[in-house]
Amino acid sequence: MWTNEYKAPWHLEMDEFYQNDKTTKVDYLHSLGAKYDFKNNFVLEAAFGQAEGYIDQYFAKASYKFDIAGSPLTTSYQFYGTRDKVDDRSVNDLYDGTAWLQALTFGYRAADVVDLRLEGTWVKADGQQGYFLQRMTPTYASSNGRLDIWWDNRSDFNANGEKRSSSVRCMT
Repeated sequence: MWTNEYKAPWHLEMDEFYQNDKTTKVDYLHSLGAKYDFKNNFVLEAAFGQAEGYIDQYFAKASYKFDIAGSPLTTSYQFYGTRDKVDDRSVNDLYDGTAWLQALTFGYRAADVVDLRLEGTWVKADGQQGYFLQRMTPTYASSNGRLDIWWDNRSDFNANGEKRSSSVRCMT
């Protein structure tokens, strides 16, 4: 994928990408991803993306599904990483080194009635920003990256050093 502009659903015109200071333009974003299904309930995924001259992002996921008591249990390990290319202590210098969010997830569907989900996350986001974002540019809805773990209003601000677990029960 390659792009030099975006349009949020609530905007009427196309917008350009900017760094965190909202004045330094990012000329383009590009990404490449791959997924391989081993056809034995084991799947590997990986992706790399760049905001030109600003951010590199990394994604890796391994998932496996097996039955317990006749119902599927899905497990995954996920890694989301980002590294900014700015090193001048300005507002655009987001992280000291590579920032990341790691997750372990478990999902169990019981008798086609209840979906149970347990997730644990761990964040490292040393630097001025102090929290991890899966976007290559800071403006909301400009370059949202993939995030497979449960999203809530805290998920956009995964603070440095934060370890969190959550469980969700969904009736179907």
